[in-house]
Amino acid sequence: MNLKKGVTMSVMLIAVALMSVLAGTAIIYGTSSINLANKGKFESIVDIVKENAELYYEREGTYPICMEGQKEVQVTTSSLDKDLKNELVENGDTNEFLNVLDLKKLKIPSIELGNIQSNLDNNISIDDQIRKKDVFLINQETGNIYYMAGLKFKGKRIHSNTK
Repeated sequence: MNLKKGVTMSVMLIAVALMSVLAGTAIIYGTSSINLANKGKFESIVDIVKENAELYYEREGTYPICMEGQKEVQVTTSSLDKDLKNELVENGDTNEFLNVLDLKKLKIPSIELGNIQSNLDNNISIDDQIRKKDVFLINQETGNIYYMAGLKFKGKRIHSNTK
């Protein structure tokens, strides 16, 4: 009677396949949890900015808008990305312009939600500065706040938590 001790190839393949399925499942659920955490952080930051903007409005009678000289810094809604335009329509914000919030007036430090440069460079235009820093836009009529860069979540880019 010749009994060989060891693991057969079929048992080994089954074990490796089972471990692969378990590892794949863990990665999928881990990524999903990270995305939900990022969305929660994003919504928190938008809430903080909105609350501070409303407090500023109550105190000063106006929203804290970025100024370039005597002129308010505005962004035309037609120049925004498709997801942000759709979100504006869903929220009833159909104005031609949105204003850029001045986070310094709100005494909120640079938020840096994404891989975005937050320091202004005085040698480039306002449009280029807007693209390189954390920018929050506000519709002064509705008080709705939008994060211009947005956050990618479930295949769509979201810009506010107003729905």
